[in-house]
Amino acid sequence: MHEDIYPFLSDNAEAPLSFLLAGISYCDGSYRISRPASGLSCVEYILSGTGTVLLDGKPYYPSAGDTYFLPQGHDHLYYASAEQPWVKLWVNFSGPLALAMAKGYGIEMRCRFPGLYTGDLLRSILRAAEERKENATLSATLLLHELFFRMGRARESRVLNKTAAALRDFIDQHYSEPINAATLAGVVGKSISQCNRVFVRAYGETPHQYLLGRRMALARILLESSSMSVRDISSRLSFCDEYYFSNLFKQKMGVSPVAYRLGKSRAE
Repeated sequence: MHEDIYPFLSDNAEAPLSFLLAGISYCDGSYRISRPASGLSCVEYILSGTGTVLLDGKPYYPSAGDTYFLPQGHDHLYYASAEQPWVKLWVNFSGPLALAMAKGYGIEMRCRFPGLYTGDLLRSILRAAEERKENATLSATLLLHELFFRMGRARESRVLNKTAAALRDFIDQHYSEPINAATLAGVVGKSISQCNRVFVRAYGETPHQYLLGRRMALARILLESSSMSVRDISSRLSFCDEYYFSNLFKQKMGVSPVAYRLGKSRAE
């Protein structure tokens, strides 16, 4: 178990919005946090792994690619899977302004946001705390607003078809595994053409396009936060070979995986 933790040393705990800590956790099977009637809120983004979160006793199961939010004043309990423990980015904060923002966006009791990418925002908050900038709190406040905006927008998405929702849930849980159109059709007992039709109607893209989007999102994370080779990332995401993965990544992102990783490392 290892954590890189950065405090907002100069923050005022009595302020309407106070930032406490930001960090990245490399969990193991022993990782477990319990906060009865918590005095702080947290937003966390799962880079890899799985685990369990209970908000006032209600269970959720966030995994790689998910964001979750735990508001202050409620019981928090969360722990990592022993087999596939989390690696996650997070920030802790408190104050009435945070609660008002969450209520304004309608997310005050919405815990898990499947597939919602917030890693970029949380990395920026972490970096502000790490560098101990004078305007760290202001920067974090603006970034938190963007976090809540993204979560609120995700909340407003309406599921138009139960079949489409079932397909998306299956992809969210298995997108790094080999999946084809026939597999998805079998999950919901529909034809391939029916699956494509209802999914496009609900989400504006085909199941295959959504699957590739989830894989590309994880590919970006692995390129940014790990030393895995392009070949290993390709295999991890169940692409047929690294050349197909590299060509697809360049088509989607405008640069090759190697160039993307190099650009991110230079930016940091």
